[in-house]
Amino acid sequence: MKYLVAQEIKSETKVGKQIYLFDFYFLIIYMSVSLVLGNAVHSSLQVPFYIYSFLMALILTSKSYYNKKRRNYASIALMFQKDLQVYETALNVSRQKEREAEQEDLFEMRFEEKREPDKREKKGRLKKSVADLLPVVGYDQDAGCYRLKNGKVLDLIQINSKDLVNSSGDEVEYDCMKFAKLYKMYENDLKLVVLNFPCNTVVQQGYLQRKLEKTSNPIYQRFLQRKVDELVWLDKHNTTREFYYMLFAKDPIELDKLRGVIKTVLHTGKDGLLIEMSDEKKHQVFYRLNNKNSMAV
Repeated sequence: MKYLVAQEIKSETKVGKQIYLFDFYFLIIYMSVSLVLGNAVHSSLQVPFYIYSFLMALILTSKSYYNKKRRNYASIALMFQKDLQVYETALNVSRQKEREAEQEDLFEMRFEEKREPDKREKKGRLKKSVADLLPVVGYDQDAGCYRLKNGKVLDLIQINSKDLVNSSGDEVEYDCMKFAKLYKMYENDLKLVVLNFPCNTVVQQGYLQRKLEKTSNPIYQRFLQRKVDELVWLDKHNTTREFYYMLFAKDPIELDKLRGVIKTVLHTGKDGLLIEMSDEKKHQVFYRLNNKNSMAV
């Protein structure tokens, strides 16, 4: 046996799908009063008056935004009855949330419509490779320089760094004057590159290990072992900072002239401020410039 339980005992009678019986009678009475009062309106304004009356009847009988169980005319009546300094309108939170959700859905639909063409465009594009991003085309071994995409060339020259703490003041001032002279004589673009490399002490460690194996003096052994431990620690934790000049020129001939200017002013060799770089060293520097997270020497 099936039992049916009434879910609602207070329901309004409907004339149609959206029109209640009360609203239907309200419209008839309101329009009847409007027809009677229409005789007092000028003949040229009677039609607009009837249209306005019909629209006002629909607005007054529609559900209130602040109270779904009441109509607008009831809300207006309560507004005139209550003290506005004590009572204030409470927003319909549920309806407000519904409208916000509808607006969010509409925004997402529009955003998806705008984003779909972008996806189609991105699918047709190909990602750029490293060769497309880097300006360097290759290395010219004969000229000892790198060739760029725009047809120009560039080269690297290492600066011989010195211990400024233990150097004399005159020597430091003399070196500063050399750099100042270079910047006055050199007219082309000149870029200073500074890189940190891991401190490589493998050669020194090998030399001390051989000395440690040959000696039988315990004092020397303890002293040499301490030096080896220091080199091992430096190899793991310390870094070497190196400085380079990056030269730019139109062609290898102009690059040779620029090299000559720099070498004439700063000099190379034991007491010079420049160090000749091999091709392998230049490649290591360029590798570090384009791979900043790499710790390779």
